[in-house]
Amino acid sequence: MSINNTAIKEVQVYRHGAEITRKGTITLEEGRNRVRIAGLSENADANTLKLFFPESVSGNNIHTINPAMDLQDEEKESDDIKQKIEFLTKEIEILNEQQQLWKTNGNFQKLNSVDMKDMESYIEKMPERVMEITRKIAELNKEKKQLEKKLNKILEQERKPVIEADFYAEKAGTYPFRMQYHDYAASWNPVYEVHTEGKGEDLEFRLRANITQTTNEDWKDVQISLFTGNPSISNDLPILNPLYLNIRQEAPNLFTGSSRSMAAPMMMASSMAMSDSAPMFEEDMEETAQFKRIETPQAEVNDNDTMTEYALTQKQDILSGNEGTIVDLHTFTIPADYKLIAIPKMDNHAYLCAEIKTEDLPVMIRGTASVYLNNAYAGNIQISPNMTQESFRISLGKDEKIQIQRKEVMKKNASAFIRNQKTREQEYEIILSNKKQEEVTIHVFDQVPVSQDKTIIVEIVKMVQGDWDKLTGKIAWEITLQPNTSKSIQLGYRTTWPKDKNLQESRIPSLLRRVCPICGSIVYGKFCPECGAQIDIIQ
Repeated sequence: MSINNTAIKEVQVYRHGAEITRKGTITLEEGRNRVRIAGLSENADANTLKLFFPESVSGNNIHTINPAMDLQDEEKESDDIKQKIEFLTKEIEILNEQQQLWKTNGNFQKLNSVDMKDMESYIEKMPERVMEITRKIAELNKEKKQLEKKLNKILEQERKPVIEADFYAEKAGTYPFRMQYHDYAASWNPVYEVHTEGKGEDLEFRLRANITQTTNEDWKDVQISLFTGNPSISNDLPILNPLYLNIRQEAPNLFTGSSRSMAAPMMMASSMAMSDSAPMFEEDMEETAQFKRIETPQAEVNDNDTMTEYALTQKQDILSGNEGTIVDLHTFTIPADYKLIAIPKMDNHAYLCAEIKTEDLPVMIRGTASVYLNNAYAGNIQISPNMTQESFRISLGKDEKIQIQRKEVMKKNASAFIRNQKTREQEYEIILSNKKQEEVTIHVFDQVPVSQDKTIIVEIVKMVQGDWDKLTGKIAWEITLQPNTSKSIQLGYRTTWPKDKNLQESRIPSLLRRVCPICGSIVYGKFCPECGAQIDIIQ
């Protein structure tokens, strides 16, 4: 039974997986036809298989089989190629023996008597014959390698499942058909670029896609559409079960002594390396040529009910197993407010940041973005905005002409025996220097600890013009510096706690426990159980 081949024509790629459409033609006799159709991949989900034929053709008994298990020997194309490879191998062996005989017979020292004319004739013919055999061996080896490559592809195809079905045609003829199925060996990831020329300019976002597939079949000249989501494994609505309340029975304390918890590692601000290298061209080309960036055409954007579709306007070649194919999808601009931001406790640099409204960003935007400032690569950032917040900041790199130093100028501990308390006073100085020839405004952030126990009291004892958020402990200054000037910021705070206790610092809230700023009660949820005040979660 012959197998009808198909070719991939359209692919809808989801973030994970793809819906593949193949097309082909089939010749049917009038009435019943038992046929086989190739094209399913090893990763295809047979449950998603769909066949589309003209209305004059009907079918039933559709199932998948492994043709390698039941094909007759004469039907296997691989067997024919194996036989050709075997003949070539034998021919190469014979030629190698002939070549060796020519070389061996050319050694006249072992012969008792030699006719000089025969020896001269042999010596004249031997180089030509040896070279002729060598060229023939090279040609046969090349042909053998090509057949071996072809054999591997055919064996791979023969291992793939095929569709077997009964089709009924109203009349004999050749009919076109389509086949669709879901394949899990394909995906795409968003790749972002952020471009800006600095202050006063909008941010330009370029959304690109990296498409990869490992179906063991190259997609050649295929129409591609990309979807921002995935088909749901289950579309069932969630069930809202009753929520019951009971009085909690406190478990007895089986352990004595103080418990310890590991402090979370401090998250350091990531620095971005500025690239000061530029592409070099021949001088004459620089003077005469005009260069522009090569980009693929923008995709057509369709907002469906549950996800967004990017339909590529040109057909693509997506090769199996490579690192992926990059295509351009969409470009959009967003108004931005540019600020210099410094967090000296974490990093002694000021960063130029673009602040944008999160409502201006697409909801699905997530991933790594390459940042370009004045067409110069500034580094990579992670775009993962919290859509519940009003704004989102994008770092554009360090401003090397702003110098910052933060140093501890005082730290002392004391005990008040009458009050049965310990105190610790700490004072820091932040020095900002503007080496530019223009005025700059820097937004500086620092912090004091946040008490999660009402017996621990934190008080600021030295600070000028800072904005203190008592819930998070963050302090913000807005400092204006004239050209080539410096300014100093002082921050001092006092911590008081019972002298028989030890302080523990951690950047993880203790079981998300917070202190109500209204009544001082311990709060574990969003609302205070005593006074009902709403408590924001500490970030």
